[in-house]
Amino acid sequence: LNVSVMAEGKQSNDGTTVQDWKSLEGLHAAAQEGNVDAVRQILSSDSTSINAQNEEGMTALHWACDCGHSEVVSVLLKENASLEIKEKRDGMTPLHFAIPNEKVAELLILAGADVNAKDNDGISCLDMCDDPEQGEDRMKRGKVERLLAQR
Repeated sequence: LNVSVMAEGKQSNDGTTVQDWKSLEGLHAAAQEGNVDAVRQILSSDSTSINAQNEEGMTALHWACDCGHSEVVSVLLKENASLEIKEKRDGMTPLHFAIPNEKVAELLILAGADVNAKDNDGISCLDMCDDPEQGEDRMKRGKVERLLAQR
């Protein structure tokens, strides 16, 4: 279950279509595609900021989390990607996007992501753990508590 990966046609969650999304390029595109080698190559260039935001305010880490690419997330975290940047539309952090994927969310929580960060609607990452609409593979509250004890 992904928060914003667009399929063809109208989306039932927010009424947007594929054509509503700006095309991605560079680091953002590599992160969305899960292309670990391209992410590493792009980050090795001096001109690329790991925390660069696209027009929607999304960073490469947002995209990697949203698409469930744990290897890319690990690379970005090792390069000190920000865990706090919120995208513009909903005010979601990378952890908000990661909650539907337990493995990815675990990486962010262990890296220090704020589980109490709230989006524009006042919904925290921790609140999302209790929401069955996030899917069966979502990070659950009990596991968050165990991970926080490990930090």
